[in-house]
Amino acid sequence: MSRFIRRVFLYLTPLFIIIFCCFVVDPYNYFNFFPNLVSETHKVKAIEENRILPKLIKFNRSSASGIILGDSKINRLDEALVSSMIGVDFINMAYGGGSIDEAITTYWYCSKAKNLDYVFFALNFINYSESEYRDRVPSSLEVIKTPAKYLFSPYVMSSCFQIMKSLLEKNILNHEKQDKGSELQKSSFWEYQLDVSAKKVYSQFKYPKSLFNSLNKISKDCEVNNTKLIFIIPPTHVDLQDEIKRYSLNKENIKFLNEINSLGKVYNFDLENDITKNRDNFSDPFHFLFINQLIKNEVLQNITKLKN
Repeated sequence: MSRFIRRVFLYLTPLFIIIFCCFVVDPYNYFNFFPNLVSETHKVKAIEENRILPKLIKFNRSSASGIILGDSKINRLDEALVSSMIGVDFINMAYGGGSIDEAITTYWYCSKAKNLDYVFFALNFINYSESEYRDRVPSSLEVIKTPAKYLFSPYVMSSCFQIMKSLLEKNILNHEKQDKGSELQKSSFWEYQLDVSAKKVYSQFKYPKSLFNSLNKISKDCEVNNTKLIFIIPPTHVDLQDEIKRYSLNKENIKFLNEINSLGKVYNFDLENDITKNRDNFSDPFHFLFINQLIKNEVLQNITKLKN
C-alpha cells in the first residue's frame, strides 16, 4: 500500500509543481500574495492569453464606482485621469479585441457587484454587426469563481509558463505597442487593416437583431439606479470611414447612430474632419493615438462643468 502511495505521489509531483508555480507566479494577480515577485514587464505580454481576466480581478479588488467599456479603441484611456477629473474611482474594463456583447456582459456583472455612478460605453459601427458576436466574459468569470478553477485554468498555466520561460532566459517579453514600428511597417499594417480586417467585417455585415434591445436594457437600468451612462464613439481614420460607403452600408450606419442617440448622451468623434484625415494621429485606421487628450478636452471637462 505504501508503495502504491509513493507511486501516486511520484506521478502527481509534476502537477503539484505546476500548481505551486501558478500560485507563486500568479500571472493575473488573483491571489496577489507576492505582488513584487514578478515585474509587470514580464507579465504584460503573457497575460494576453486572456485580456479579460486581469480586469475582472482588478475590478473585484477595487472600490471603483465608474467603469469604461469597449475594445482596444478606448483601452488606452487612462483610468487615473478619468478618476481625478470626475471625482470617483474608475476602472477601464475595455478589452483588446473586445465585442459589444462582452461589454454588455461586463456591465451586468459590474452593476450587480457594485452601485455604479458612471458608465462610459465606447462602440463604433464596425462593432455593431451580428457577425461580430463573441463573449469570452462568462468563461473568464468561471475561471475566477474558485482558487482551484483559477490554478487549473489553461490560461493561467500557459501564461505562467511564458513568464517563467522569460525569467529563466532573462528576457523580457516583447510588448509591441501599436504606435511603434517603422513607417514601412505602419503603411503595410495600415493596408492590411483595411484590406483584411475591415473587409472581413463589412463584407459579411449583418445588422444586429438584439443589440439595441440589450443596450436599451442597460440604459433603463442606469436610469433606475441613477447611473450616468455616456456613449463614446471613438475616432477612426477616414480611410476606415470610407469603407462604410464602399460596402454600401450608409443606411445601416445612420440607423446605428439613431439607435445609440436614443439611449442617452453620445459623444461621436467618428466624423470626417482634420483630425481623422491625418494619419499621424493614428497607429492604424482603427486606433487614435491621442485618446486621453481627446476625452479629457471633449468629455471629462464637459462633465465637470455640468457638475459645477
